[in-house]
Amino acid sequence: MPRAASSLALALALLPAPGAADVTRAVYDLYYRGLRAGEVTVTVVRGAARIDYEAVAAPNWLARRFGHGAVAERGAMRRSDLRPLEYSYRDAGRGRAYRYAYDWPNARVRVERAGGADLLPLAAGQLDPAALALRLMRDLPCAPPPYRVLSRGKLRAYRFSAPAPERLRTAGGELATWRLERARGDARGSRILSWHDPARGQWMVRTVRYEDGAERVRLELIRYERSGGP
Repeated sequence: MPRAASSLALALALLPAPGAADVTRAVYDLYYRGLRAGEVTVTVVRGAARIDYEAVAAPNWLARRFGHGAVAERGAMRRSDLRPLEYSYRDAGRGRAYRYAYDWPNARVRVERAGGADLLPLAAGQLDPAALALRLMRDLPCAPPPYRVLSRGKLRAYRFSAPAPERLRTAGGELATWRLERARGDARGSRILSWHDPARGQWMVRTVRYEDGAERVRLELIRYERSGGP
């Protein structure tokens, strides 16, 4: 499919169904080791009963030259309690793909990946990365509890520091934000900092991932728009 047609199909797919509450779109500049590597577009459609989430990373020519492909993450969850309904992740550059199909009545989730599928048990309050993004916005500015997150086919414990107020300088001016920190146990000295804007419903305006004390990945909000809603 031509790129323009593909983009149009994606945009149409994300339009809210009749009665949907609101649509939020945010575009971020993506940096890798200090170099601009492309853009990430996040779209959240809040319907009457469910929320649909999508994050698409589009690499620029420099990132593609070094083998980085598009990344697409999609999830759906119940609006009332953010209980996940379905989730998918695809990294074209690394050839990674996952899909979760939730069966809450039977307390299990089907995890599909290249080479096969597994049925895993579901626990109350379990999230995936898409549901976690919305849960953080809902929980702030209270201190986030430990979260159980199904990520890349494995159940992981995500722990955050207590949110700290911080004035953040951005291209659009200075913001009063809440800063969160998450330590990551899969790499030495790895941590993720994120800043959330209470004026935008705790939407993330910057996130930085550090490894061995050096910045590895950074997202900077460059455009935010919201339509609909009560």
